[in-house]
Amino acid sequence: MKKFRDHRQFWRRVCQNYHQDSEAAINRQINLELYASCMYLSLSATATATVIWDTSHVCNLYHTTAQDNARSPTH
Repeated sequence: MKKFRDHRQFWRRVCQNYHQDSEAAINRQINLELYASCMYLSLSATATATVIWDTSHVCNLYHTTAQDNARSPTH
């Protein structure tokens, strides 16, 4: 295997195997998949934060109702 003095020489040699249009199409596809992955990750984080907030809101409502019921006289 030939040794390269610079990593740029290596990548130039690797990229010579692809037509420019093919390389551009592959790069576009990779960028789209990376973008989609980042979007799903951010949506997941937002949804998780919303669920946690909604759950805490329900828990607070439950505890408030339980305290009110404990204070009121039972029949």
